[in-house]
Amino acid sequence: MVEQRRQEVIRLAAALLGDIDEVIFQPYGHAGITFEVRSPPGEFIFKTHDSKGAFDHTEHHIQVLSGLGIAVPQVLKKGTLEGFSYLVLRKIPGKDIGYVLGDMSRLEMTKLAEQVVAIERKVNQLPQGSGFGWTPLNVPGPFPSWTGVIERESLECSAEVRRVVALLKPYFGSVRPVCFLDDLTVKNVIVLDGVFQGIVDLDQFCFGDPLYWLSLAEVTARLDVGEGASFYGDELRRLWGMADEMSLACDLYNVIQAESFLIRGLGIQAFRDWTATQSAKVCDRASLMAD
Repeated sequence: MVEQRRQEVIRLAAALLGDIDEVIFQPYGHAGITFEVRSPPGEFIFKTHDSKGAFDHTEHHIQVLSGLGIAVPQVLKKGTLEGFSYLVLRKIPGKDIGYVLGDMSRLEMTKLAEQVVAIERKVNQLPQGSGFGWTPLNVPGPFPSWTGVIERESLECSAEVRRVVALLKPYFGSVRPVCFLDDLTVKNVIVLDGVFQGIVDLDQFCFGDPLYWLSLAEVTARLDVGEGASFYGDELRRLWGMADEMSLACDLYNVIQAESFLIRGLGIQAFRDWTATQSAKVCDRASLMAD
């Protein structure tokens, strides 16, 4: 499928840009197939998706975020071709942080965490949603409550973890449909020489508890980069600031998301061990709360 789409993108890029030097598959991401295209006019990102409406809201999202002073890519063209939709963007120079986080200094990680937290805080100020979960701006979320989101997300988790979910229902029930970017993790945050450049992949938002983003950033750093990236997750937590109940919720989110990766066959033994430690810690804290 990737090779077939590559050939389709080569034809599309040649029609739009002329001569093509290189077309490089971008492995991060699962919702579509993305390529970096290098050509004499410059470097571009070609996003493709089998759904014809996948990018209907992306340009509006980019305009909204740009208006908040957030560095985002420029949209050059969108359309449909041979049964798939495409979006052409000017490439932000640099790489997803998953490729470079392990080589960054602690000072660079702290500075990056400060910038990412500042972006999420700005997005949190956008109007709240009329529902919860993942959706474009101005489109109702698919869930009536954040509790419903977490119950769905934890369906395949262990019985012990699901018991903690039940204990934390009062917390989940208090969550408002706050807007946040759920996937500013080891991907979609672009860094060049240790310096933040911008964010990408802005097809939808999530409405609910922004800690779910922070947790996913922490978990994917562990999964893709390893223990050396744990300082980045620690800094996100420190800069976000959270009371005890929020800390427990974030730890629970870690377990839910980590177990999801393990169920899908991802994660080396070190990640499995970390997940088991996180799960035991969450269950112990929840037991104390229940007593």
